[in-house]
Amino acid sequence: MNQEEINQMFDYENMEKFRNAEALRILREERDRLLKETDWITLRSYSQGVPVPEKWSLYQEALRNLPQTSTPIISSVTEETPLGISGVDWPVKPQ
Repeated sequence: MNQEEINQMFDYENMEKFRNAEALRILREERDRLLKETDWITLRSYSQGVPVPEKWSLYQEALRNLPQTSTPIISSVTEETPLGISGVDWPVKPQ
């Protein structure tokens, strides 16, 4: 069996596409969870008729942009990659 037959048998190209799509799904899921944690800031600001504090709006914008600014890769779950993806520069939540 040659390499081409092996590649067709295991369909490495589709496996790689699946891994990339799964990494992006994990990124979006975590991003959405983090955005939901900031909803109270936006709601409080709007209810008081004041702008969202800049540090929070920048954080929310960075979160929303993650799918376009990151290239997530499936990796092992470690302390550094607790979600099992790498290649993502997560923004730091304001204090």
